[in-house]
Amino acid sequence: MKLRPNQIREHFAKGQLLPLYILSGEEPLLMQEAADQIRSEARNAGITERDLFLVENQFEWNHLLQAGNSMSLVGDRELLEVRNEKGKFDDAAKKALATYCDNPNPDNILLLILPKVDKKTQSAKWFQQLESVGDFIQVWPVETSQLPQWIHQRMRSAGLEPTREAVQLLAERVEGNL
Repeated sequence: MKLRPNQIREHFAKGQLLPLYILSGEEPLLMQEAADQIRSEARNAGITERDLFLVENQFEWNHLLQAGNSMSLVGDRELLEVRNEKGKFDDAAKKALATYCDNPNPDNILLLILPKVDKKTQSAKWFQQLESVGDFIQVWPVETSQLPQWIHQRMRSAGLEPTREAVQLLAERVEGNL
């Protein structure tokens, strides 16, 4: 299923916690905030451990499968966070992720953090299998035309009431760099 970042809180309010979340985008602040929301909800659901995997050359995808299928020594549930900064998946990666999705451990959640995923990857059978098990959250940059509204909304949520001039000045000065 596809979610927008502003739908994450509503998704969790329904009591849903899926075995997989794919977070994709190129806007660091919004990506961090979305990942933080998922991590927070995982903690609220009793997931107290987090295992971080950084995908680099020669990454062993079997380590992810082993972590996903093993029980913790203290019996805690785990968040398996995989950061793939290049967003490339070789055959071993595709096979490991498909294997994981065939029978996800109900005690764990897999969080894949990726750069922008292209349409070709999204339409691939292995990626669609991932999507069928979890949620795919695409984080888009805030458009220049939407930036003043975004800044105003953020300031109001922080308890501030900015003037139109202040918001416009901030929008001009940050030049899209959130």
